[in-house]
Amino acid sequence: MPSFFSPIAPVSLAPVTPNPSRRHDAFFASPSPLPPADRLLTIFELPAWMRDNDFLRGSYRPPQKSLRRIFYSAFFTLHNDTINIWTHGIGFLFFLALGIYLLGPATSAHRHVSRIAVACTEKAVSTTADIRTHLKALGLPNFCLRHSHSPNLVQDALSNLLNSHRFGLFPLVLTSLLCLAFSTLFHAFWIHSPKALRLLGQLDFLGITFLISGHALSAIFYAFYCKPTIARWYYAFVIIVEAAIVPAIFSPSFGKPAARPFRTLLFCCLASTTLLPLLHAIWLHTTAFYELAVAAGSAASALAMYAIGAVFYVARFPECCRVGMHDRFFASHQLMHVAVLFGVGFHLYGCWTLLEYRMEFGCSASPLFHF
Repeated sequence: MPSFFSPIAPVSLAPVTPNPSRRHDAFFASPSPLPPADRLLTIFELPAWMRDNDFLRGSYRPPQKSLRRIFYSAFFTLHNDTINIWTHGIGFLFFLALGIYLLGPATSAHRHVSRIAVACTEKAVSTTADIRTHLKALGLPNFCLRHSHSPNLVQDALSNLLNSHRFGLFPLVLTSLLCLAFSTLFHAFWIHSPKALRLLGQLDFLGITFLISGHALSAIFYAFYCKPTIARWYYAFVIIVEAAIVPAIFSPSFGKPAARPFRTLLFCCLASTTLLPLLHAIWLHTTAFYELAVAAGSAASALAMYAIGAVFYVARFPECCRVGMHDRFFASHQLMHVAVLFGVGFHLYGCWTLLEYRMEFGCSASPLFHF
């Protein structure tokens, strides 16, 4: 009697080789694994060169050699670098559009004509008793009287003045774009290899240095527009300080996690070069105290944003208090990115305030008075 429970001898089957010419053979082919870029890792699965923050435990992209897959994983998947990439990526596009508007032909002097005309009238009335003093110290009433009969000349003068003053925004806008672009590239492509991590990290640090120096140069341009000699001294000071910092950025140990506090302190010291010339300008220009105070307040607000971001960055707060809870959202590096965007906005507002002040009041060095 046959036993229904007797073991069945194993049968050896030859592997099925799919034939590309037969469409139904695709069913028998081995399933394609998901792209490695789609699989997120924990920090314990990462190679040593990718470990930077032990408080972020998951949502890491694996190392990749394919730039296409790195690009896809960076911009079209959710991971612990997504917010870092998109905050500065969107910030780059925003400040690019704003820079084109402020520095391009779209910003004309038309909207300033009525305001300047009112200022001219007020100055002409207020200088009946002391017109010689105003003509010597300001020059604006003389311009108004000479060109009050010709709106076209006023328009041309204002256009020339605006073009001259907009040049002062160029370092701020350019360095902001470089910083945001370098940061986006770093967070998107650093997983390629240890060499890419080192080179892109150096580029990221260089962008931060450019950003701070560009802010200082724009502030100096407007604060000492009427005192070009002092401005040149401050330009040289900023350039020398930056030149001294750049070699440290390319040091092999500068990008290591252990150097995080040193990097932060170094960048904070460099950022102080923005506030120093504005405080000096307030001391020199008592007549423009309000506008310079607004600019200095904006610079101080920008520095405060950078300092707050630096505190988050160094302390690794809040993930240090809630380990593994901020792998994707609200991590310290993400908060620092947002603080940088606010800092750039504050500083741009301060420089624009000084630009409008110079357009209205000018000085003997202004091109407004050379027509």
